[in-house]
Amino acid sequence: MEIGLEKIKSLSASTILVMILGNTIPGFLFLFIFKRGMFLSLDLFRLSIISISISSPIYILNCIFSFIGATSTGLTLSSDEISHKIFSATGLLGGVVAMGVIFITTLLGYLLHWDFLKAIYCLLILQGLVIGMFIFSYSTGKKGKKQKT
Repeated sequence: MEIGLEKIKSLSASTILVMILGNTIPGFLFLFIFKRGMFLSLDLFRLSIISISISSPIYILNCIFSFIGATSTGLTLSSDEISHKIFSATGLLGGVVAMGVIFITTLLGYLLHWDFLKAIYCLLILQGLVIGMFIFSYSTGKKGKKQKT
């Protein structure tokens, strides 16, 4: 069975790359900064599972809200091209925002010498702010569309 790499679009490749890296690298860094003993003692498989379990909930939440925002534009999902663009927008935006939230928390925790629990609280607060911004953006977009019609 031959896989045609020429059929893969560059946007799809970058989306998949951001999805994979957005679910692993931030978790590795978070564990390295706040739980260094655990980071050094675990094997690569367990370390990967734990880092993915740190990053994935944030990534999934951001992808859900990105999908809601992308599909609220009034485009239908019938066309393959539109489906591809919505998938790419959801994956890229969800990954970039998730990485930003985790990296900002890690940087603040490193500079302010936080322990693991404070970093988790900051992560939850930042993610709550991001969700609030998504909801505010979505609601103001809906109000703007109602006023135009």
